[in-house]
Amino acid sequence: KVFDEDTPRAPGPPHNDYERTKWAADRLARDAAAAGFPIVRLYPGIVYGPGAITAGNHVVQNLILHARGKVPGLLGAGDRRMTFAYVDDVASGFAAALERAKDGSAYILGGDNKTLVDLFAAFQAETGIAPPKLKIPYPLARIVGRLQRWRAELFGVEPELTDEIVRIYEREWTYSSARAEAELGYRITPLTEGVAKTVAWLRGRGALPPRIASAR
Repeated sequence: KVFDEDTPRAPGPPHNDYERTKWAADRLARDAAAAGFPIVRLYPGIVYGPGAITAGNHVVQNLILHARGKVPGLLGAGDRRMTFAYVDDVASGFAAALERAKDGSAYILGGDNKTLVDLFAAFQAETGIAPPKLKIPYPLARIVGRLQRWRAELFGVEPELTDEIVRIYEREWTYSSARAEAELGYRITPLTEGVAKTVAWLRGRGALPPRIASAR
């Protein structure tokens, strides 16, 4: 299913505190807009591209880790789709909404609905670095993630993975940006192009080696 502004999330309980608090805030914003407050709701996709390498830029962070051989494998088959939104597209979408969006409106600022397999294939095309070969079954990943979450709660050690994150990767996060395209002039950068621009930027920062001729 491809979601839109009227159906921003699948039914059922939230997967983690982040989703729970975002959904609570969204409901408050919807109620405020219905009551006449000047509110415009914007829903960015999974934003990636040049910028600070933080947990929020986890797509680029994971590509760097993969280039360093520190990504053990894909969660599941890596075949769940998600909307990869190139950072420049999202920034332009915010600017367009400030200029043209009407009070009470809502827009998804998404991107290509692609999979992790697609992401690492695009990365390989630009770097020569082969995708992760290992596919970690979701049940096993949930067990590892639960143990790491318990360790974090007991000892304050930041987990690399939690069972809540695994549950997020088990479902698809596919969205349509058709309304933003029609009303704001929103444009989507294809994933292959966005990854190419990101790799060029990372190389300029010295975060990636030159393209290698064959897979490692």
